[in-house]
Amino acid sequence: MQPPNLDPDSIRRQLERILSSAGFSRSDRLSRFLQFVVEQQLEGKGEEVKESVLGTEGFGRSPGYNPRADSVVRTEAAKLRARLLEYYTADGIVDPILIELPKGGYAPVFHLRAGSASDVGSTFAPNAPTSITITLCFSSGP
Repeated sequence: MQPPNLDPDSIRRQLERILSSAGFSRSDRLSRFLQFVVEQQLEGKGEEVKESVLGTEGFGRSPGYNPRADSVVRTEAAKLRARLLEYYTADGIVDPILIELPKGGYAPVFHLRAGSASDVGSTFAPNAPTSITITLCFSSGP
């Protein structure tokens, strides 16, 4: 899914920002995984990327790869989701484009961050995360 006015070049620039971050530059496997699914989505093949396809094309498993017997794709997808969350709460906190890998599938979705002044000239942002304020309270007690 891609919001209107969000072009593939902008998404690819965002992908490069993510891949060059400390959290991704140290993990070749997660970087390749993210790059593969983003490129597949941009080519209109996102819905075709299934666990078996990722296992064979992304993780080098044999053509007879059985996702039920080998959970590498699900395990790495969970790690990728966590790493993306870390990225967007630190290095990417002001990035205008969000790349998300929703649970239950391997097709990424792209959002414009709410209120961002992006290089694509739109602030359309359905379901985009907003900032979170955390207040810590300390009490003096026994």
